[in-house]
Amino acid sequence: MKRAYVMVVDDEAPARERLTRLLRSAGYVVCPTSNGDEAVEMLHAAGRLPDLILVCGEAAKTKSAFYTTLMRSPALSRISYLAIASRFDDVRASSFEVHGLLQLIDRLAGPPPVFSTTLERRAVRV
Repeated sequence: MKRAYVMVVDDEAPARERLTRLLRSAGYVVCPTSNGDEAVEMLHAAGRLPDLILVCGEAAKTKSAFYTTLMRSPALSRISYLAIASRFDDVRASSFEVHGLLQLIDRLAGPPPVFSTTLERRAVRV
């Protein structure tokens, strides 16, 4: 089963790292980028396009060439994207908020595999 692939665009390194860890622990393939220009470069160089682009922090608040590039390219315009205007590291996310975010990502990108990487490792050891 193909794992859902999420690109994270966030200019704040701590927030980007925290969100990347959260998504990877949920079973997603994650490509973290620090800004829209880096994201566009990676999109053009990628062999596989992401199922979802998650744009956070300042990048979500500005109308940039990043959004224009997404909308002008027929291949890229089919990718779902979600903009979160608040910084992820500022939010003291409760388990309910994290669960809600992951449910929304499931709907937009597709679910992660049935077993997380941690569970797969445990199953191999048994």
